[in-house]
Amino acid sequence: MRRKQCVPSLVQSWSHEIGGDGIEALWHADDARKMLGTVQYSAIFRTKNGGTTWQESLVWDTSIGQFLASIANSNGAPHTVYTIKHNGVHRSTDFGATWSRTSITRN
Repeated sequence: MRRKQCVPSLVQSWSHEIGGDGIEALWHADDARKMLGTVQYSAIFRTKNGGTTWQESLVWDTSIGQFLASIANSNGAPHTVYTIKHNGVHRSTDFGATWSRTSITRN
């Protein structure tokens, strides 16, 4: 069975909802109402209703000084999202509702 992708249209209206120094945003391949976006200090915010409301998804101590804002998923597994921070790789299997961390060790 081939999956139908939801892709934002060029004719849809756009609005500014979250802001700051974040440089990453992504949406769920099967449900374009679900989006994640980064803001200051690499915090990740999440919406399930096309941006009407946003909730914190992943936020931590801002005194660390690291500013990595990359988030990624794939069309084949749109619920699974990855980000990397100073303390490891964070993975969500429910599009940012919860996160687990795998530490990065130094050799």
